[in-house]
Amino acid sequence: MSGMTPRTLSLLTSITALFVLAFGATCAQDLSVDLAMEANPSPYLSDWSEGRVTATLIVRNEGSRDRFVRVRVRIWQGGSAAGEPIVGTKLEEMPVLALSPGLSTFDALDLFPEEGVDIGDEIVATATRSGKFPAGPKRICIDLVDAESFELVSDEACRTFRVTDYQVPRLLMPVDRTALTPEDLRGTTFRWTPLTPGFPGGVVYRIMIFEILEGQSSTQAFRANSTVAEWVSSTTSSLFPPDVDLFTDPPTDYVWSVLPIDLEGRPISSPEY
Repeated sequence: MSGMTPRTLSLLTSITALFVLAFGATCAQDLSVDLAMEANPSPYLSDWSEGRVTATLIVRNEGSRDRFVRVRVRIWQGGSAAGEPIVGTKLEEMPVLALSPGLSTFDALDLFPEEGVDIGDEIVATATRSGKFPAGPKRICIDLVDAESFELVSDEACRTFRVTDYQVPRLLMPVDRTALTPEDLRGTTFRWTPLTPGFPGGVVYRIMIFEILEGQSSTQAFRANSTVAEWVSSTTSSLFPPDVDLFTDPPTDYVWSVLPIDLEGRPISSPEY
């Protein structure tokens, strides 16, 4: 290093360090993201991972080379990104996306693959049982990380959405503790209030009857027993099916319930009984 003074070496080192920092910052700034999605999407987690939720990530690569990234998604309960997210991303399971210079767009299948979704402890029990997000407002933020190092390489796009809290039907007729003979039951119309608010895509109602075994409460019978009769109605009233015989000797007690379901047979809310 003949002729290179300590001052010169120090200056070159500083310039090199600044260049590395500047290059890294430029790479990160090369990628910008924007997110467009429904304000009131489906509550079903499967709809998100199967691409039935309308969500589009728009990425602008302002650099001159291809970039390889993974998407990081975080969702918080409430309208702000505070505390631990209720849904996160398993980065190592997320697909690698190739970004050519210019604009690229990705849909829900790329953003929420089932194998890459990490359900937080706060909702894992509810989500496992119901397959749905809890009701209420949510905050979603999406950014990009390098496909290999997982270092952040883009800005962040955030949106607020809401999962609707549906009011379950209230049972009207027959009223609690009604005693019915076989003849009475054949002409009985079961009535209940509608699911509110209206469910997009349509709703039908599954009417279920459970036998109350000796020593059981109606709640225990509903939660533990199999149905002895079950049918579906597209309206909020239905005659008892003529081909079902519930009567035994001696007489038996029953509990009935109505479960709102979508047109694919998935429960929309918990049943009333």
